[in-house]
Parts: sequence; C-alpha cells; structure tokens
Amino acid sequence: MLLNALAVVVGALVILPNPFFQGLAIALVFGAIASFLTSPLALPLIYSMTHAGHAPAVATAALGPQRLKHRSLTHAGHAPAVATAAPDATSDVTP
Repeated sequence: MLLNALAVVVGALVILPNPFFQGLAIALVFGAIASFLTSPLALPLIYSMTHAGHAPAVATAALGPQRLKHRSLTHAGHAPAVATAAPDATSDVTP
C-alpha cells in the first residue's frame, strides 16, 4: 500500500511542473496521500460494521455440532436449508 502511494506521488511530481497537467498532478498527490492515511482506519471500521455480531468461523466450529444446529435454527429466525436427495432415474433404490 505504501509503495503504491509512493509510486503515484513520485509519478505525479514528475508532471507537476507542466501547466497543462498540474491540476491532475495535485489531485493525484493528495488523493494518494489521503487514501494511504484513511485505508488503515476505514477498512477495519467497515469490516467491523458489516460483520458485527458474527462469531468467527473458528469459534463457531469449536462449539460442537449440537450448538451449531441450535444456532442455525435460530439465526435470523429462519430454519436452515436442508438438502434432500431425491432419487433419480438412474439410481437403483427400492422402496
């Protein structure tokens, strides 16, 4: 992340003296600096907002099959999706 921002800033500083591209160079420099400074703050914040209340997969797996079954029944008020295998024409299942 730091190297990308540094490459953009250095590349923009090269075109900064040109009056035609000066506005673009200024926007690139400040945009790269702002994104570099806000990314370490914004990404964890967005992740915590979108995953609030969800247990990590490792902690959920450690609960055991009974707890997982109970949690899946009560999560968001929906019953879990159960995959049922319907016999097809090629199976030799006899009733």
